[in-house]
Amino acid sequence: MFRKPSRDAVAQDEGRFWRLIFVVFWFLLNISIGIVTKSLFLHEQVCLTEYGCQHFRFPLATTCIHLVTTQVFTYIHVFVIRGSVNGPELDWPTRVRKVGPLALCFAIAVGLGNVSLNYLYPSYKSMVGGGTPFITVLMSVLFTDKIYNWWTWASMPLIFGGIVICSQKEANFSILGLLFAVTAMVARAAKSIVQASLLCKKDRIDPVTLLYYMSPFALVLLTGLTLATEGPLPFKLLWQGGLEWWAQGLPASGGEPAGSEGGGAGWPRLVVVLLLSGVNACLLNVTGFYVTRYTSAVTLQVLGVVKSCFGIVASVAILGNTLHNSQLVGTTVCFLGVWLYERKGGIISSSSTPVAPLKPTGKGR
Repeated sequence: MFRKPSRDAVAQDEGRFWRLIFVVFWFLLNISIGIVTKSLFLHEQVCLTEYGCQHFRFPLATTCIHLVTTQVFTYIHVFVIRGSVNGPELDWPTRVRKVGPLALCFAIAVGLGNVSLNYLYPSYKSMVGGGTPFITVLMSVLFTDKIYNWWTWASMPLIFGGIVICSQKEANFSILGLLFAVTAMVARAAKSIVQASLLCKKDRIDPVTLLYYMSPFALVLLTGLTLATEGPLPFKLLWQGGLEWWAQGLPASGGEPAGSEGGGAGWPRLVVVLLLSGVNACLLNVTGFYVTRYTSAVTLQVLGVVKSCFGIVASVAILGNTLHNSQLVGTTVCFLGVWLYERKGGIISSSSTPVAPLKPTGKGR
């Protein structure tokens, strides 16, 4: 005789289902954002009378545009589609106190991560980023009083070591680049912990609302960093390109001839690609928040290392470089560490977030 599943069992199955869905979408959106952004930097340009034809290779300015797109779409979702925020609406002082640190960590992680690429190869940056799960575990223990089992600590050297092995054939060393990359790694770990605390049941801030709250703060911080490092040129290209294209009128062929100087040639296509990448970034951030809610801050960083490992192999394959045997070994070691963490690792207890006692079911685990 079949027994009807309990409400807790159904809820647990639904949680596993949504966790899988968000993890899959998070991976796909990470892949697509890399493709769209790389295509943007390589192929998209705008031609102005004053500057000639300029490729739009401005990662920080692109991130600012992503944040503007995110703010627009989250506002529409929260206030137009849904009608209001889930839970109590935070006033500005509360947003600054609670969400401000998250935005600061986000801006530092993205900004310095992009700046480090001026000094390091992406493979070396990925190697440094392989230490993020360990830093996340360490910061969780120090600042949130969480206790992890020894399987978690055992899996960290395998994950980090796998990335080191994958990257050693292409590693390039720079003291300044290493400093930027390590600072970005620490900020990324801190961001995961802060967003995990904001998404817990105590605060009851849903991921879309949290992203709506965070975007303006991060935009202000990244705009200042953009002006300091990339200057006003990316914003001039967008503004003047639009004005010149509008002044030229819409040609019958749908655009200016290839290679023409001035007239805002390439501006419409550039804007479309920027908007597509902005929507992709918005969805990526939302799914990242949901992955954190359904898993943990450490799991998000572990998945990020898997993504980096795939990225190294894919980069080698796409660029036609030789795939060294050591990179295959590194990938295997990294995946072994991820498997060990997923199967055996986890939190033993947390004094900051008390664990509710389990109801007796008659079965041990």
